[in-house]
Amino acid sequence: GGTSPVIKVDLQGMFGWKNLPFKLSAEMEENVKTCVELAKGRFRSTNGVAEFEREETKKELESILKDNPNMFYAQQLLASWHRIHSNTVLANRLRAQAFSNAPVVLVQRFLTPDGRPAQGIKIDSISIEHNRVQNRYLDPSLILRFLDLTTDGNGEIRLPVFDTVFRISSHSNPNGYSLEYESLGWFKSNGKYGLLPEVLIWKTHSQPKSLSRNTQDSPLLKKAQGTDKKSLRIDGSVISVTSVSRMMRDGSTITEDGDSHQVRSKFETSLTELRNQLYMDHAVIRLETAPSQSVDIEKIHFLESRSKLPLNEFQEGPIWKKSTPNRIHLSSLKTVLPKQVDLVITARFPGAGAKRANLSPEQGARTEIDGAIFTLEEIHAGQYSSWNSKTGFQGEPRNLNSHSELVLTGNGSKQVNVSIYVALKNGKMWNLKDGGWFSNTKSLSPISVPANLADISHFEFRPYSDKKTIYFENIRLPDIDRKLVQQIPSITLPRESIKNTTNISYLFEPFEFEITSYTGKPIRGTSQNSRNFSFLFWDTQRTTAEEEATVAFRLERPIPFKISSKLKGPNISLDSPIKASGSTGGQNSPYGSYQIIQGDLKQADAIVINFE
Repeated sequence: GGTSPVIKVDLQGMFGWKNLPFKLSAEMEENVKTCVELAKGRFRSTNGVAEFEREETKKELESILKDNPNMFYAQQLLASWHRIHSNTVLANRLRAQAFSNAPVVLVQRFLTPDGRPAQGIKIDSISIEHNRVQNRYLDPSLILRFLDLTTDGNGEIRLPVFDTVFRISSHSNPNGYSLEYESLGWFKSNGKYGLLPEVLIWKTHSQPKSLSRNTQDSPLLKKAQGTDKKSLRIDGSVISVTSVSRMMRDGSTITEDGDSHQVRSKFETSLTELRNQLYMDHAVIRLETAPSQSVDIEKIHFLESRSKLPLNEFQEGPIWKKSTPNRIHLSSLKTVLPKQVDLVITARFPGAGAKRANLSPEQGARTEIDGAIFTLEEIHAGQYSSWNSKTGFQGEPRNLNSHSELVLTGNGSKQVNVSIYVALKNGKMWNLKDGGWFSNTKSLSPISVPANLADISHFEFRPYSDKKTIYFENIRLPDIDRKLVQQIPSITLPRESIKNTTNISYLFEPFEFEITSYTGKPIRGTSQNSRNFSFLFWDTQRTTAEEEATVAFRLERPIPFKISSKLKGPNISLDSPIKASGSTGGQNSPYGSYQIIQGDLKQADAIVINFE
């Protein structure tokens, strides 16, 4: 009984996983499995109706409860079913029964930036992982999904669960809102009601002016090492913010030290080469590391300094990239950047004089680093269904345009741990494995790279070091001298461009915007993950070139706008948009989209691409 905050725990023991007493009877196991499958039907539809909403779902849950009247998870799901069908009285009664019958009820409270309970917020789904450990074998497969949740007058939702050690498996964002919550890892509850850490919620791209926080209030910063100065020493290396530049209305550049004092800099002249300052705000932050090349930056975040909220959720339109190892370009579309930002960096510190080596993406290529030799035994386009060290790859490769696979072997007189990065020709680079690779491994399992083989420039080897998060608070940007124009210029493609051609538009420079036109309908969908975005193609052409064409858009960084395309010609009405397929909005698929043109292309002089 009772109410208490949940407690973080560690399941790892001296000789493996710690045992847990949590077990289910065979009958309960079967019933829970059935309920879990029914819950998944909320996200599968037939003829436009979600499978979970069908009458058959209600009957199956009622059948389970007839034989097991105290099964709280079936009661919770049946309550969701009735709430979807507007029977709130029965839904509330079933929820109350579920809370009473459950061994534990997890309570999640949502607060607005000014500290008030966030009432009436709808959350599609939260999934709670239930861990079971017997004979030191960890089984995290039992995951209960809770559907169609709404915060009550106290800003709370309640989740009836079994009594064990939990993890939050998934947590959907309410439509139109952003969330900030603490990452718990494994946790348990010592009371009937276990209070999860409070969640901060705000309307996405709004600016909660009443919110002012320090580093300890930010989940991203409170465990990081940082400074409100412009220089930080860590692991024998010094990393410093040396200058902050911003582009003015006339294309000129003002450079300061991050504390509103002007300085001279020879490094930011490239800002004057940009041509889109009327609708984009540009700033460049320059870093210095000492000794040089002693810091490997892997990830960058920006926060609005006063609220400590992520910049891409605090306002609409910010984008950034590391354009050189020590130069970070920060931009914003149609909305000016805030006066002060916090720069958050996830980096590794291999130390002064750390050796590096490159490996070309070719079968048989070899490289040496710190006495260890690494060999690229095989590299190919696509993904095979299986592989083993004796027979190699099995079956036919899939996803030839979006993935690559390689087999790497390491050998050396001593054990060497390295980080391996893949570098793409467009400048993207990421670490293939957080924990690094040991040289005494004779044959590593295949490594899947979510990138077209033709797009890979090389692989880079660096001495392994643990990654750390550091930050620089309150970096002051030079004052801007203008408001941004809200209209983004359109792009016009002449009709002759619809012949399998690719053009790079610098409409959002320095961020590339790639436009590729195809005859027919070669694209069947898109593939996107945290590392890369690619188009999926049909094996054969789907329609004739005379009737249809496809225009595909690929962005270097996610930019929140919507794309619409129209045919232009003397006998074509501009009010008739092209019939589109795939993701046509930047917010749905932020790295790219495609549109299929269906119309009389012979009558068209051009295709006009508009942004909003």
